[in-house]
Amino acid sequence: MTWERIQGATSSGLDTHHAAWFRKGWEEASKMTRSLMNTHWTLDPFARTCPWADIRNDINPTMPTDHHLDALEFLQLLKKTHGPSMARIIILDPPFSERQAERYMDEMGHPNLYASPGYMGRLGVLVKDLLAGGGVVLKLGFNSNAPTQGLELVKGWTVAFGGGRNDVQMSIWRWPNMTLDEWPTLEDKPKKAYVPAPILPWGMPGYNPLLP
Repeated sequence: MTWERIQGATSSGLDTHHAAWFRKGWEEASKMTRSLMNTHWTLDPFARTCPWADIRNDINPTMPTDHHLDALEFLQLLKKTHGPSMARIIILDPPFSERQAERYMDEMGHPNLYASPGYMGRLGVLVKDLLAGGGVVLKLGFNSNAPTQGLELVKGWTVAFGGGRNDVQMSIWRWPNMTLDEWPTLEDKPKKAYVPAPILPWGMPGYNPLLP
């Protein structure tokens, strides 16, 4: 495990994907999971305008994402429709700062649930359920705590902004365990069927993924 201190420039508030340091973390996570690229998905429960993941969600209905659900509901839906072990990368970038929480309150009209340890704990359990063996979580926040038990820390960065602004901790956590179906043999590595996104009729008028 390695940890670096890097300099961060001012980012565009909630849209952290515009920052070079965040792209650095995404590129590192992508390299770590390259062997799963054609068989497993990338997910972003708090995507806003970030285009990187295959399947993206944001609770704000004005964001250009596949779903507009609470992050817990989004992950529960994917577990129900795709089963566990479907993802190679999950981005965990909730609005964690006070400034982000204020903007979230202004935009959505209710408190920032994602600053709640209980909420994030339940989210972490679902994240682990959805990760394939060898899959990783790219996590941003004010601490380097594991999203949930069982994940191993493989790389991290302290992003320093200077002045009175808090550092951001960016870390990559790997799920090392594989199911029997995922475990490679000497002759062949089993692959899941891969269907290009979107695989559900997201965006169709009147479609509600939570209805039976």
